[in-house]
Amino acid sequence: MKILNFIVETSVGPTVNHILSKCNSESERNAFYFSYSAFTTLQKNSPLSGDNYIFVIARVVELLRIYGFPNEVLTAAWIYKVFVYSPASTISTLSIFGESVTNMVKCLSPVNISLCPSKRARRSEERRSLLNSNRECKSIKCAELLIHSSFMKKRSLLAANKYQSENTDLLLSLEGASPELFEAVRTMMRTNEAVDNLLNYVKSI
Repeated sequence: MKILNFIVETSVGPTVNHILSKCNSESERNAFYFSYSAFTTLQKNSPLSGDNYIFVIARVVELLRIYGFPNEVLTAAWIYKVFVYSPASTISTLSIFGESVTNMVKCLSPVNISLCPSKRARRSEERRSLLNSNRECKSIKCAELLIHSSFMKKRSLLAANKYQSENTDLLLSLEGASPELFEAVRTMMRTNEAVDNLLNYVKSI
């Protein structure tokens, strides 16, 4: 697939180049370009840094890379959040990434915000979808929970605890994920300890 055309602003070029240097396949690089472009268009930024949301996703991907997940999983991790926040019609573009990635993304983003604005309803559908998903999807979600919680911990312990409380009901649906990531999430939900450890070894991007 031809890499999607897009322009990287000079101010973030070095950081983007650093991320791209870690991408080990064309599909992963394409997924990065796709997501960066989408989040820029949507003006979706990190709630803490104000930077493009792709830099949050990059940490999720980095954690999965540390645990040795293959390129298809990393590709899905780069793009699934796009289909939560983008207009529902964009789901048709998924075919460019292949069937395996498409199936993971659909599992991880079962309901689009434009179709279901209720957070409670979306969470319920997400729990149902993850409960019936494979190890890879459950592991991506575990990585997301850990990274987001680490961001919340930087804001405040209160914010981290609130985030963890809101997501505790996902635990049952995540059984069967990578044992290390699942145990880290379980520990995080109880003590915040996993978040402290995470901040020590996930490289800054």
